[in-house]
Amino acid sequence: SYQGTNDTIYFWRTSNGEEVDFIVYGENKLIAIEVKRSTHVRISDLKGLKAFKTDYPIAKCYCFYLGTEKLYLENNIEVIPLDYAFMNLNNFC
Repeated sequence: SYQGTNDTIYFWRTSNGEEVDFIVYGENKLIAIEVKRSTHVRISDLKGLKAFKTDYPIAKCYCFYLGTEKLYLENNIEVIPLDYAFMNLNNFC
């Protein structure tokens, strides 16, 4: 409702326990967001996003974290500092 769209927010989890915190689904968009309460992101922190990207290759995938650098990791996953993500939320969702 913040953006005035009809987007819906979901939680995603596989039968194997892999999960993604937020899935934003709307007309012409599918976005997966994982939020980590850490200043560092390990590749293993992204397994839920990687699984989601495998099932939904058109999705944009982001990991928001407490660090200070923007990173681009495997499977086109963008790792974005949380404060930057909140200040620029319209660019991601």
